[in-house]
Amino acid sequence: MSLNRIVQQSLDIQHNLQEVGRRADVPVVFIWDSHTGGTVKVPPFDRVYIELPADTPVGWVDGMDELWSHRHNLAIKWWEQVTAVDMNGSSCRCCGPDFSFSSNTLRQATATHRRCAYSNETHMYTEDPEIEGLPSIPLDQWLKRPHVLFIPLDVSKIDFTYNSKTPVYHTP
Repeated sequence: MSLNRIVQQSLDIQHNLQEVGRRADVPVVFIWDSHTGGTVKVPPFDRVYIELPADTPVGWVDGMDELWSHRHNLAIKWWEQVTAVDMNGSSCRCCGPDFSFSSNTLRQATATHRRCAYSNETHMYTEDPEIEGLPSIPLDQWLKRPHVLFIPLDVSKIDFTYNSKTPVYHTP
């Protein structure tokens, strides 16, 4: 599937308020373009969220690290193939890597950029505007920004099948 088709199908879903609400707590891989060398590598998207299967652990879950690693790295490899951009590259020797990667739920992975406050009690971000003073940006509004792309499972069609005999893909 072409990058243009993936983007169009993804934007149709991410701009649908009901779909955003339904997918807010799904696990995602977050790919953040660091703007190294002063450029965005897959214009205009500098923040890409790729949905993972619902049973993918977020955070550290003892005994689940191979499953998480396999799915996390498979999503990154898929995005690399779709965009033909080296996800491990560095455009500038002084700036460091072109991309950083993390995994969490869609709501939590977007939280720092949406100005959500961190709760030391729950160890999660909250959209409570009373904590920080600045209003947080609602998830549905964040996903409508032109530089943000959320790619649902039904668009990527990545085969995340995993069992104990599945080789685990590791990024170099």
